[in-house]
Amino acid sequence: MIIDGKKLSNEFTIELKNKIKKIKNINFVVILVGNDTNSLIYIKYKQKKCEELGINFKLNQYDINISEKDLLNEVEKINTDDNIDSCIIQLPLPSHLNQNKILNKLDPNKDADGFTFFNLGKLIKHDKEDFVIKPATVLGIEKIINYYNIETKGKNIVIIGKSVIVGTPLGLVLSNESTYSGTITLCDKNTENLREICKNADILIVSTGKHNLIDHTFELKKSVSIIDVGINRIKDESKKSGFRTEGDVEYNYFENKCENITPVPGGVGPMTVICLIENIINLKIYNHK
Repeated sequence: MIIDGKKLSNEFTIELKNKIKKIKNINFVVILVGNDTNSLIYIKYKQKKCEELGINFKLNQYDINISEKDLLNEVEKINTDDNIDSCIIQLPLPSHLNQNKILNKLDPNKDADGFTFFNLGKLIKHDKEDFVIKPATVLGIEKIINYYNIETKGKNIVIIGKSVIVGTPLGLVLSNESTYSGTITLCDKNTENLREICKNADILIVSTGKHNLIDHTFELKKSVSIIDVGINRIKDESKKSGFRTEGDVEYNYFENKCENITPVPGGVGPMTVICLIENIINLKIYNHK
C-alpha cells in the first residue's frame, strides 16, 4: 500500500480546525539565520498551513553573520514576550553558531520543534501523564503507524539515521514498552552489514539524506513497511525548477515489493508540517490552562 501523507495530513487538518475554534490569537515565530533556499521553502509550507488554520505567523530573519551572543539575545526576547506562544529555530544554523546552545536557549514551553534537551529528555522518561512535545517528524511517523495499523509490538524496527530530529528520538518513542514496544536497531549510512540488518526489518525507517541508499541490491521482506524520510534534490531538466525530489529509498523498485511504503514527496513531509501545527496548538493550550 502506498501511504498517502498528503491525504492523511488533510484529514488531521480538519481535526485541528475543530480543535482550534475556541482558541484565539495563537502567535508563532520562526527564527531564520541567512537565506538558505531549502529553509525558505520549508518555512513557506509552514506559513501556508498556519495561515490556513488562522495561526499568526511571523518570520524573524537575521543576517547570516549574526554573532552567537546577538542571536541568543534575540531568542531570550522571544522567551520573555508573553504575546509569543511558540517558536522554532530553523535548522541548519551557520557553522559559526553553536546549534545546541542556541536551541537550548529557547524556553521549552515555547519549543514547537521539541528539540531542547528538556523536551527530548521527556521521551526517555516515558511518563504517560506528562505533557510532551515531540519532534514533528517523529510525531508524523507515529500518526502514520497508528492510522495504517502497522504492528510494532515485538517487531524488528530498523531505523537508519541517528539525528536528534528523527532517528534518535524516534527510536526512544517506538521502543517504549507501554506503547509501541518495538525492537529497535539504530543504524546510520556507515553501519557495516547494513544489507543483512535490513533483511530482518519488519519496519524500515530511513532518514539519512543519501539518495537511494536503500536500492534494488537490498533484499527486504515482502511484508516490510518502508517509511522514507529522506529529501534529495535531483537535477532534472524536464522540471521547471530544474530539480525533482526523491528519497533515500529506490521507490520505483520497492513500490510493489513491500506491504507499505511512503513516497517522496507526498509521504512523511506533509505529516511533519501538520504535526508541527499540532505542537503549536498544544503549546498554546498547555501554557494557558
